Amino acid sequence: MLMAILVNRRKLSMSLQLAFLSRLTKLLNQNYTIRQSLEFMRFDPQLKSTASQLTVYLQKGHTIHRCFNYLAFHPIVITFMNFSKESGQLSQHLSYCQRLLIMKLNLQKKLMNVLKYPMLLIFVCIVIFSVINMYLFPSLSRTFESLNQHNSLWFFKIMIRFINISFMMFGLLLMTSLVIYIITKRTTIHKRLTIMKQIPIVNKVFRRLLSLQFAYQLYALLISGKNLQESLKLIKTQHYMPYQQYLANLILKQLAIGKSFYESVMNIEYIQDELKWLIKRGEETCTLTDDLQHYTELMLDHLEEKMKTFILRIQPIFYIIIGLLILTIYMLTLFPIYQLMKQI
Repeated sequence: MLMAILVNRRKLSMSLQLAFLSRLTKLLNQNYTIRQSLEFMRFDPQLKSTASQLTVYLQKGHTIHRCFNYLAFHPIVITFMNFSKESGQLSQHLSYCQRLLIMKLNLQKKLMNVLKYPMLLIFVCIVIFSVINMYLFPSLSRTFESLNQHNSLWFFKIMIRFINISFMMFGLLLMTSLVIYIITKRTTIHKRLTIMKQIPIVNKVFRRLLSLQFAYQLYALLISGKNLQESLKLIKTQHYMPYQQYLANLILKQLAIGKSFYESVMNIEYIQDELKWLIKRGEETCTLTDDLQHYTELMLDHLEEKMKTFILRIQPIFYIIIGLLILTIYMLTLFPIYQLMKQI
C-alpha cells in the first residue's frame, strides 16, 4: 500500500483532481451514492484509476478523508472530507473545494502565461549583461587605455557597477527568501504566523485566505447541527490545515475562561476585522451560521476579482522592466562606440 500511495502522490495533478471532484459532485447532486458515483466514474479512462483506487480504500474500511489523503489530494480537499462525515454535506464541501482549487489552478495558469515570455527575455538580458561585463568591458578598457583615454568610459563603468550591485542585491533577496522559507517550514505555527505578519503583502493575503477557510469550516459544522464548542473542537482535531487548527485552539482557550465568541477572536490578529464584526453581529442577532455562509460567498467573489486585477497589473510591470533592461543594453553597447568615434 505504501508504494501505491507514493506513486499516486507523484502522479495526481491539480487538473486531474478538479476533473475528479467535478464529476463526483455532479453525480452526488443527482442523488447517486458515493459507491454508485465511483462505479460510473470508472467508465471514464481519465478517472478510472483514481476512482478504482478510492473504491478499494473505502472497501478496506478507511474513512473518506484518509482515502483522499492516500490519493494525494490537496489538503483543502482532505480537510473538508474529514468534516463531511460530521456535517453530512459531502456534495456541498466538494463544490467549495472545487471552487477554491479552480481559483488556484487558474491563477497558476494565468501567471505562467503572463510571465513565461517576460521571464525568458529577462534571462536573455541577464546573459547579455554578463557577457558585456566579462568580455566587452575589459576589451574596451584596454582599447581606451591604449589611446590614453582613461576617463572616456566613466559612464560605462558606472552602469556596469550599478548592474553588478543590482544583481548582487537580487541574489541576496532570493537567498534571504529561501532561508526564510526553510526556517518557517521547520518552526512552530505561532512563529510562522509571526514571520508572515512582518511581510505586509503576504500578511494581507494570508489573513484573507485564513479567515475565509476558517469561516467556511465553522459554517459547515454549525449547519450540520453542531454547537460552537463542538465545531471548534473538530477543527482543532484535524491535522491537514494546521493554521485553522491553531486558530481553533486559541479560541477554545478563551471560551474556556468564560469569554464570548467575539471576545475570543477580538484580539487574534490573524483574523480579518470584517469577520470579527460579523461574529459580533451574528452573536447579537443569532444569525451566525447564515452570516458565515454569506461571508464565505462574498470573500470568494472578492478573491476572484483580486486575482484578475493582480494578473492585469503584473504584466505591464514586467514589460516595463524588460524595456528598461533593453534600453540599458543599447546604452552599454553604443556609448563606448560613440566615445571611440570622438577619438577618430
